[in-house]
Amino acid sequence: MKRILFLSMFLLCAICSKSQVLDGLGVIRLGMTINDFIEKFPDAKSQEDFNDGLSKTFVLDEFTPVNGYSIKEFHLSFFNDSLYAMYTIEPTNIYEALKIKYGDPVIKHDKTPREYVNGLGIPIIKEDESFNMKWDTGNPDIICYYNDQIKHDSHGKANRYISFGIENQKIFQTIKSILEQKKQEKDLKQKQEKLKELEGL
Repeated sequence: MKRILFLSMFLLCAICSKSQVLDGLGVIRLGMTINDFIEKFPDAKSQEDFNDGLSKTFVLDEFTPVNGYSIKEFHLSFFNDSLYAMYTIEPTNIYEALKIKYGDPVIKHDKTPREYVNGLGIPIIKEDESFNMKWDTGNPDIICYYNDQIKHDSHGKANRYISFGIENQKIFQTIKSILEQKKQEKDLKQKQEKLKELEGL
């Protein structure tokens, strides 16, 4: 009887763990509307759109989903009045909270040796290094990532780059397809205008 009870509890825990969906942080969730967001964060700043007017992006100077964990310069992008991406390129300790709640991510660790010549004309080898972490979000359309990279510039100086985000890749692809179609239409229109100018040639 005890064995059956233990097995049942184990299966229940496994099911609950698998059913967790990582689709946001605190009160910010993918799919929320702009009005819902503004009601919760009236001081959010609007940012210039980079998707030809298809999306709308806001920035929070600092967001603290739970005590002890915060995100600075947190960007939130909406498409068709639905939040589809949240991200930052500032250092954040939020990945530590995600590891506790959702488990260890899949980590891809890469090292790339690069050769530089120092001020004395002597060749030296330095390594670019990256740690790319991804969590199982419970939804194949959603990705959650934390990337920490060290890259060297042409002078061999090391620079650190960090990015964290939770994003709906399906909507990303939709936006990408629309932008590509608009570009094709624009290129075709410009070509037709040029041909019209050359009618008397």
